[in-house]
Amino acid sequence: MNVGYGSSLSVKELVQKIIAASGKKIRIEFDPNGPTIKTKLALNSERAKQIFGWTPTITLDQGIQSTIEWYRENIGAAA
Repeated sequence: MNVGYGSSLSVKELVQKIIAASGKKIRIEFDPNGPTIKTKLALNSERAKQIFGWTPTITLDQGIQSTIEWYRENIGAAA
């Protein structure tokens, strides 16, 4: 079952959150030759709640921070 944040955000917004959590100074560049289709997707976790009683216990920002910390502890040192 696919579950998610429950709200939509753009790829740009997600990348901005990841950059902010990383503490890095990274400039986002856009490829003007890339696709220009504006789409927004959001996964709804209501079915997981109905079937499994599951609800998110952390925010998107907490999940990003936790993922970055895990990466630094497990992969980043080896890279």
